[in-house]
Amino acid sequence: EGLSLAPGLTGRALIEAAAPGLLRVIAISPEFEPAYQPLLSMAVFLASSDPPLARQILQQLRLLAPQRPEARALLEQLR
Repeated sequence: EGLSLAPGLTGRALIEAAAPGLLRVIAISPEFEPAYQPLLSMAVFLASSDPPLARQILQQLRLLAPQRPEARALLEQLR
């Protein structure tokens, strides 16, 4: 099943629309870079404007892919 997003979404609206589907992919395949890297980028984008949402994405990544260090490292930077 592909990820379908409404056209014209940007910023936080795009993240809120895309993140759940990408997290579902990570739950199935934690090493899938085309899902993991965009989620990291979303968290970085949100770090200054919405730290709680950035932390939420990173915490979910850490939970779903605990063997990967990237989310943990970014989460430490946000504290």
